[in-house]
Amino acid sequence: VARSYIGEVMGEEVAARRVCSLVTLGTPHNPPPQDSPVAALDQTRGLLTYINDKFPAGSPLPASSVTCVAGRGTKSPASIGALFKDAKAKSWDSQLRRSTLLEEVVALSSYFPLSGQAFDTVGDGLIPVKTALMERCGAVEIDDCNHAAFVPTLGKSLFLPE
Repeated sequence: VARSYIGEVMGEEVAARRVCSLVTLGTPHNPPPQDSPVAALDQTRGLLTYINDKFPAGSPLPASSVTCVAGRGTKSPASIGALFKDAKAKSWDSQLRRSTLLEEVVALSSYFPLSGQAFDTVGDGLIPVKTALMERCGAVEIDDCNHAAFVPTLGKSLFLPE
C-alpha cells in the first residue's frame, strides 16, 4: 500500500525528491500464485496484484532503496497430523509462556490464503516469508521473530493473573 501511495498520491516526481527509502515490516507484497486454489479468493481482493502490476519491485522507488523485513518465528506444521502430535505439550509452553499449538493454528489459517501453501511454511505467524519479500529489493529475515502480538501472551500482551 505504501508503494501505491507514494506512486499514485505523491506522484513519481515528488516521490523521487521526498522519499529516499522504504522499509516494510511483515508486509504482504505478493499475491497467492495464480495456480493455487486460493488465487480466486485473494484475501486482498486484488490489491496486491494491482500494486505489483503498477509498481513492480519497489517502484516507484529504485529496488535498491526498498528493504523488506520478514519474521521467521513460526513454522507451520508439515501436516494436520503433525499439528496435533504432542498437542497437550504444545498447548502451553511454560518456558516460552505461550501456546505453540495456537501459534501453529493461526499460522496455518494465515499462510494459506496469502501464499497458497499452509503446511511446512515459515513466517512471522501471520505473513509467510515468501509473501513478505519483494523481488530485487533488499531483504532482512529475522529468526525467532513473530508479527507483533499476533497471539496473546500472558504478562506481555494479555494481562491476566498467573
